[in-house]
Amino acid sequence: MSQKKGVYTTQSHDTSFRRTWDKQEYEQRARDRARREQQLEEEEERKRKGLKPKPADDALDEEGPRDLLTARTEKVVLDANLNKTQVVQSTSIASKQPGYYCKVCDCVVKDSVNYLDHINGKKHQRALGRTMKVERSTLEQVQARLARIKKQKEEKPQEYDFEARVEQMRQQEEEEKRKRKEKKKAKKAKEKNVATDNEGEGLDPEMAKLMGIRNDKSLRDRGFSPVFSEEVNTVSRSTNIVNLLIVRIRSKEGTSRFEVDPNDDIMVLAEKIANQLKIDLSTLSMSKTTQDHIQVTLVAGKSIGELGINHGDLIYITFEEGAKSAGKQTASGPFEPTRNLNSSSALNVKQEAVDDYLEKQTGFIQRERDPKFCKHSIHGMCDYCMPLEPYDANYLAENRIKHMSFHAYLRKVQKEYIKTTSTNAKFIPPLEEPDYRVKQNCLNGHAPWPEGICTKCQPSAVTLQQQQFRMVDHVEFSTSNLINNFINFWRSTGYQRFGYLYGRYESYPDVPLGIKAVVEAIYEPPQENQEDGLSLILPWNEEGSVDEAAAACGLVKVGMIYTDLVDAGEGKVICKRHIDSYFLSSQECCFSAAMQTKNPNITKLSASGKFSSKFVTCVVTGNENGEVDVHAYQVSITCEAMVAADIIEPSVEPNVMRVKESTSERYVPEVFYKYKNKYGVNVQESAKPCFPVEYLLLNVTHGFPLNQTPLFTSPQSFPIENRPGIEVQDFKTLKSHLDATKSDDYLVNALSDFHLLTYVKSTGIFDKNDFDMLAKIAVTHSESDAAALSENSGWQTLLAIMQDSDNAFIRPQDINFGATQKIPDNAAVADVIAEGSASAAAVGQWSCRHCTYKNPRTVVNCEMCALPRDL
Repeated sequence: MSQKKGVYTTQSHDTSFRRTWDKQEYEQRARDRARREQQLEEEEERKRKGLKPKPADDALDEEGPRDLLTARTEKVVLDANLNKTQVVQSTSIASKQPGYYCKVCDCVVKDSVNYLDHINGKKHQRALGRTMKVERSTLEQVQARLARIKKQKEEKPQEYDFEARVEQMRQQEEEEKRKRKEKKKAKKAKEKNVATDNEGEGLDPEMAKLMGIRNDKSLRDRGFSPVFSEEVNTVSRSTNIVNLLIVRIRSKEGTSRFEVDPNDDIMVLAEKIANQLKIDLSTLSMSKTTQDHIQVTLVAGKSIGELGINHGDLIYITFEEGAKSAGKQTASGPFEPTRNLNSSSALNVKQEAVDDYLEKQTGFIQRERDPKFCKHSIHGMCDYCMPLEPYDANYLAENRIKHMSFHAYLRKVQKEYIKTTSTNAKFIPPLEEPDYRVKQNCLNGHAPWPEGICTKCQPSAVTLQQQQFRMVDHVEFSTSNLINNFINFWRSTGYQRFGYLYGRYESYPDVPLGIKAVVEAIYEPPQENQEDGLSLILPWNEEGSVDEAAAACGLVKVGMIYTDLVDAGEGKVICKRHIDSYFLSSQECCFSAAMQTKNPNITKLSASGKFSSKFVTCVVTGNENGEVDVHAYQVSITCEAMVAADIIEPSVEPNVMRVKESTSERYVPEVFYKYKNKYGVNVQESAKPCFPVEYLLLNVTHGFPLNQTPLFTSPQSFPIENRPGIEVQDFKTLKSHLDATKSDDYLVNALSDFHLLTYVKSTGIFDKNDFDMLAKIAVTHSESDAAALSENSGWQTLLAIMQDSDNAFIRPQDINFGATQKIPDNAAVADVIAEGSASAAAVGQWSCRHCTYKNPRTVVNCEMCALPRDL
């Protein structure tokens, strides 16, 4: 029997309970701790010297040695919650938040890409007790691997007999068919036995005997069916038994089942659906596929059987939440709605005439017969000479067209729809503008934002990329005098200038199915000049009057233009905007997006009646040669939606756009942008906190026509509005303008000026019909209309005012007609003019409206305050 010894190597039974230590283990711990402290000191010394830190030694980790990195054996499931609805509560528990939850690290990742990066990262592997080092192969392992590869090469490849292989595949297919048939027969036999078992259950024995049913359980157990008498069978064959259908309904609220009679009206099923989902029946639409929904009210009166709905069919439905449908659809058959490009939409909207024209065009790019490759006759066609689609990528690249036209994009959407649905219907899915705001009135039962949010009302992530199409392909200025007159203000004062472009939209043949904006006039609204820019007050008081004057001439507001010029001396200007700086600053992009949202593009192909905008932004600045040039742009529809949702804001750097942070009043989704790295691989990165503005820009070409035929042809320019101290608009200048072009047809020539028309419109002397006649003369240059205008009472009143323009009266709105301040009629104007003429003739002076100083009538500016007479 062994004897126990104490710590002093003496035999003792009393000290056996004392604790002992492994001296070697603790010595090793002390040495490791000393090495770690030495490494920390060395790292501090390397940091002070500016050297890179040494790689960490995982073997000296405080938690002990770690396992080497190994391959993952379990499968990563990323689509577990796909097509599922998750209610998210306002809680701090990470596992209940939307996204991908990591149990090891107790964190939530928003998307699958970042989740994969997380589980493959160092933080996650360290939490699993692993290092990022891979096990180094030993010499024996390498030798074994080489031997296995050598053995595989030495083995002779198995020779396959083609006919035997075909015969084997045929036998496998026959075996699978036989198994499917047996499975189907077994299923039918089981259903028949269940129906037979339930046939006589629940019946009174006397009633069963009277009906001829012998419900013998022992017979059923042996595979026999209930026996019917001949008399009862005769009655059963003469009775019309109606079987009910079970129809499955799938919506964004889930899947439900309804039991209906095939002879019932479709509205019966619709009412059941509306009552269960608590929705408006008039907004309900159905389809047998996930697309091409038709409004149920359009097929009211037809039975469920007539519409081709059978037992067990799955019907997809859509409906609007909280509002009724804005429009109706037409259908060519049950659940097969189509919309022709040439047909009118159900929406009561009036789109541009150029859109109606381009919808009727085929858009094909015609090619001539190739003398080298075409071997057919003149009337033949092959792949080398057949027409191309308007969105053909090779054609656009060869002709240096960066963005396809809007109508070419519609053709592309239609072509993709036909491929996916295998139909020849000329249908274009309704256009939808992106919306990155949280949806209100969610039906998932949670509290409204910001107290609660779910995957249905939460906006999706934004992935920025170059927009494929543009709404306007070219900007054409009808005459070069428009730009010269516009930049004359900068030449005179050195301040920048802003103006609105008024014109019309026409087809642009240089781009397939293209649209160009033809600019006929530039109107300069009231603005304040500053050293580093200018300030606008939008909208200004006379904006509606100017738009009405433009509409009378057949023009619309097509865009805006402003200058960004800095004099470089010797007739040159500084080139500020180039590829190394920026083309349109982040602040200008936000401003352009707001203006495009204010002036939407009206279209019949959108459910809301509008889609994006044809509003263009033109910048007059210096080019690389130091010359004054014009650059035209648009911002993408994504930029419009992000500005409307208050997601982005300008930054200090002009070529960078900032992404705002989420608050209790603003939800900001995840924003990403893609780019190609130096290896040519598409890489996606987070756009927070900022991203380049190039992802939001669309380039638009510009130019001047070779044969300039402007709409307004006045030989002498009328003074431009809102240029105090430089150009003055009053009745005196109007009289001088008309007298300068005095001739037999002076009205036809002198009135053809947009600035003159807006000034006359602002006076309020002409009513709508008289001003329409004035605008017609300015546009059509009709002498007969000019002769009729000369006899008009409104024109006579204007002549009377101009006759006394040297007196104290400037504009009719400057005259006090009483407390109501209504626009006077012609008689009231004439009376006041007569009274004022007498007093002014007696005095021969005019009073300044600002300081009341009396000035001689020959001066234009006040001698006391130096302000203009008509300001």
